[in-house]
Amino acid sequence: MTWRIVADSSCDLTLCGLATGEDVSFGTVPLKIVVGEEVFTDDASLDLLRLRQALADYPGRTSSACPSPAEWAQEFAKADQIIAVTMTSALSGTYNSALIARDMMLEKEPGKKIHVIDTRSTAGHMVLLCREISRLIDAGKSFEEVCEEAEKYNREKQLLFTLRSFDTLIKNGRMNKLTGALASCLGMRAVGRATEKGELGILHKTRGEARAFSLFLQEMEKRGLREDAEIYLHHCRAETAAKLLYKLILKKHPRCRVTVLPCRGLTGYYAGEGGILAAF
Repeated sequence: MTWRIVADSSCDLTLCGLATGEDVSFGTVPLKIVVGEEVFTDDASLDLLRLRQALADYPGRTSSACPSPAEWAQEFAKADQIIAVTMTSALSGTYNSALIARDMMLEKEPGKKIHVIDTRSTAGHMVLLCREISRLIDAGKSFEEVCEEAEKYNREKQLLFTLRSFDTLIKNGRMNKLTGALASCLGMRAVGRATEKGELGILHKTRGEARAFSLFLQEMEKRGLREDAEIYLHHCRAETAAKLLYKLILKKHPRCRVTVLPCRGLTGYYAGEGGILAAF
């Protein structure tokens, strides 16, 4: 029986890859970013510089589009047992699209096993979950055991973010226009989290990176940061800032394993210039 782990492109795993065994493969389905009449597909061929320039030049509202059920079904056809990992259903139709694809595929091939997990999160949270699923498969767990343990692991993970730019959130109605514009003018950084429902929850708004990162680490600790935690930091053109946060974490928690990765299309689109997301 072959396995396949499938995630939508907001996981950014096209950059860091996923170690898999002989009978285990990994695939992604791309979201899309719509800028006026132009559609950017968030896959390995995406020109990030061109996307950023298009976003900067376009004065109107932009949007993102989830993968179609057909795109998910194409990935589901590649193995006997499939675990699909999606970004939060509270902010995207990606999860529902994967569920439709699952039902389509099982009607056509009832012998398959397909399970879809709504992370209620994105980015590094999805990376951690995909890696855990891979470990569970390598340990010889049954399909049912992998699903059960992966769902439990998913509920235990946390995602925090700190943002410097609020333009996309304002344009897409994710943040009050007046609040976002005021925060931008004052040069503030927001510190927030993915809530239990998978929505954006703002915890703090403060000036200066040092203060924001201090609050950020406090929130990580408040939410059960283990001394040996595996942490993924995803940043949108903010490598220097991400490394400062990296050093701050390791200074206080030297046993943590921290990986710093750049955002790709979808995560960078919403995080905005200078945005950082941390999953643990």
